[in-house]
Amino acid sequence: MSETLPQFVREYNAARTDEERQAIRMRWRSEGKFGRQRWMIGNREGASDVRLNDAAGHVRLLLRVEASGKARIDFLDEKGTVTKSVTP
Repeated sequence: MSETLPQFVREYNAARTDEERQAIRMRWRSEGKFGRQRWMIGNREGASDVRLNDAAGHVRLLLRVEASGKARIDFLDEKGTVTKSVTP
């Protein structure tokens, strides 16, 4: 990021409208130039999750405890399809 930040700032500052600036941010984000989210810990749909992502930002490992207390570990492929699930 430190190598590409000056390029982003130049491009962003050259934009004339908020729409152009937003388009630049979205393009840089979609191209992964800001990096990708690699992990997330949170609560979703009443379940506690730990998600580990690959370098492209795709979830590859999901540890989940449902609101009911039921736990599982899911392994996912690059398309987000569960390829294996482990439960107690």
